[in-house]
Amino acid sequence: MTEDINYYKTEDFLDMYMRGKKNIHDMIEVKNIKHTTTYHISFLTHLLYLCKTNNLSLLDILNTLKTRIETFVVRLIKENYYIKSYIETVIKEWSLILEAENIFDKLNDDFNYEEFVSQNKLYNELIGGMKGLEANIQNKEYSIDSDIKDTLMLLHTNCIDCKEKLLNQIGRLVNIITDLEPTYNYLLIDLSLKGKANYLEKVELANNNSSVFSRLLNTSTETDIPKNINTIFLNYIFIINMLKKEYHYLITALKTIHKNLDGKYKSLDGLMNGLNIQNHKSLEDVSIDSSTDDDDDSSLF
Repeated sequence: MTEDINYYKTEDFLDMYMRGKKNIHDMIEVKNIKHTTTYHISFLTHLLYLCKTNNLSLLDILNTLKTRIETFVVRLIKENYYIKSYIETVIKEWSLILEAENIFDKLNDDFNYEEFVSQNKLYNELIGGMKGLEANIQNKEYSIDSDIKDTLMLLHTNCIDCKEKLLNQIGRLVNIITDLEPTYNYLLIDLSLKGKANYLEKVELANNNSSVFSRLLNTSTETDIPKNINTIFLNYIFIINMLKKEYHYLITALKTIHKNLDGKYKSLDGLMNGLNIQNHKSLEDVSIDSSTDDDDDSSLF
């Protein structure tokens, strides 16, 4: 069925939600290629299709839409007097000292999904190296030579490095989620409830209170106010929540890898101590979770 559906192109799809033409929680109506059948799919289903066909991660495309909405709204505020004036009115209702252009937060850090993929690859390579060492030792009937000692020391060092990078990534993701929560979330929620009619009240008030000369200088028009301007803010709130969910997934996945690596490290460390091999690098500054699953007794690692 996927091949039969006439999906939106990526740019058109993102543009609809950036401009508030579509609401994220509403189903999307799409037709098949021959336009003989209509399907109703969710925003996420369509988004995942675009990720697959464009080789994009869900995290990256969500961040792209988030940035586009921010840029679009800030441009509307700067270019349209009535939009800016009405948002300033709502800001005052919350007793905030804030410029309308600054209703969105600037993140201190960002996270590329490829960093997660790279870390996962390093972990799998490390596990593969441990299994290779185990097979080597078994084939030699546990006769430890210098090559095996060198390999053991290398794996031990790489294991420590991998754990350090895992903890660093987890810490960064936790900070990103904290920064992702809008400082003025309550203001954005309020604006998501304000339709174009609310902004038009500001237009009427401004027109009644301004002189003919002032009106000539004001290039803003009511037609420049998006029909569903409240939906833009609503979509933004939904995007933030979806990003949080994706970041939480990455944190959980990294914590699982970190936990699995603890048991492997202990096996490596036990062999190092048993063979009296000293490594210049230790886990002194890296915490080890003691609640790891017991390894199969038939495996060294």
